[in-house]
Amino acid sequence: MQRVQESDNPRFMRMHTIHKDQQQGPRADGAGHGGTRYGIIDALRGFAIVNMVAFHICYDIFEIMGQYPRWSSLSWVIVWQQCIAGCFIAVSGFSWTWGSRHALRRGLELNALGLLITAVTLIMLPESPVWFGVLNFLGCATLLLLAMEPMVKRIPPSVGVFASLVLFFIFRRVQYGELWLGATTIKLPTSWYQYPLLTPFGFQHAGFISSDYVPILPWIFLFICGYCLSRWVIGRSLSQRKALVPQIPVLSAIGRHSLLIYMVHQPLCMGLVWIVFALFHV
Repeated sequence: MQRVQESDNPRFMRMHTIHKDQQQGPRADGAGHGGTRYGIIDALRGFAIVNMVAFHICYDIFEIMGQYPRWSSLSWVIVWQQCIAGCFIAVSGFSWTWGSRHALRRGLELNALGLLITAVTLIMLPESPVWFGVLNFLGCATLLLLAMEPMVKRIPPSVGVFASLVLFFIFRRVQYGELWLGATTIKLPTSWYQYPLLTPFGFQHAGFISSDYVPILPWIFLFICGYCLSRWVIGRSLSQRKALVPQIPVLSAIGRHSLLIYMVHQPLCMGLVWIVFALFHV
């Protein structure tokens, strides 16, 4: 009889390929296992970007151009803004593992870009600067998870998703001086809100003003939730990973360039609004 080697056996080759794919980690450029990009994740990021651009166009019209100065205080506008930030943060946590080898560099880069935005807004819009906006948060969250990952990885992913969501809602009102426990709240010491250095953590000091404030508490828990969800979904089976691969036209393409769009969209939006107002003498 002719001997069939394992390497010639189609079943062996198929199982070997699956095993190799499961062992191979996602690449730092956002590609998934085996170099395949997760188009659904890009699309979620792209969806958030589209909403962010629309939000800032409205902000420029109503707040900057004075058409309705109280627009950003409307309840539905606050919910819209929070959903946009939440989507960005959860997706960034989900994608953290893909660039974990360069997490230190990326965290520092994001913080540097966040400080650049702060400097520009202090010059261009001194009445509504950005202090500790979403880029500074993402930079700090990237660095914090780098330090916490050995501990977080010991937690079963499903437990991590549930626990981080619970903690997110408990700490949801930290910037207002309280913890939320469903039927009751716990007041936090007012002394915690007297030091500017604690403002990035959610304990904002008196007189603090920022047009984009994303404190570490409670948002770090949503970032960790995204990380745990990634471990839970991607680590379970090849079929679940493949479900994330399909590209969604336009949105996936936008999501692949989210950081660049974030950096340039606000000056472009503001310039467009000014031009329209000037042309139509609004």
